[in-house]
Amino acid sequence: MEEQFILGDQRGNDMGDEKRREEGEGKRGGAPTEEPAADELREALESAQAEAAENWDKYLRAEAELDNTRKRLDRIYAERAEEDRRRIICRILQSKDDLERALGYEGTEGNFREGVELIDRQLERLLEDEGVERIESAGEVFDPLIHEAVDVVLGDGPGDMVVEEIQKGYSCRGKLLRPCRVRVSKALGG
Repeated sequence: MEEQFILGDQRGNDMGDEKRREEGEGKRGGAPTEEPAADELREALESAQAEAAENWDKYLRAEAELDNTRKRLDRIYAERAEEDRRRIICRILQSKDDLERALGYEGTEGNFREGVELIDRQLERLLEDEGVERIESAGEVFDPLIHEAVDVVLGDGPGDMVVEEIQKGYSCRGKLLRPCRVRVSKALGG
């Protein structure tokens, strides 16, 4: 039995040498044993990197879209708030016009007149605080962007001049709230 064991041990060494030779041949260009696994790993890595790059690009695009949406909504809300503000100011201007007309009547005297003047001044300050400015028009050249002609007066002087302001015009932060309603001159013979 000892001989068999020795023979088996020698045979095992022979098999080990044979195995080592095959591995060496695989490395030198014989039948490849590790190459397919490395290629597969390389392909998997490249695929994962490409997918990661694509996902990163999608993330960046989604982040940019979210940022753009936030900015667009902020702009829309600001525009709506400004429109509401202008609408309220225009309603206040109507009340101010009524107060000025009340002050224009001859019969308003004493405490009543003082009260109306006080309210008018308070409204004037409120409008100024909100950025509302009166548009001066008397004696100016007629500008259809800020004037609304309600009457034309023929005369000897230059044409297209504002002769009389019928209703005051106002602007707020550079935007027209209400045009001036005016009478405009027209030169005779022109």
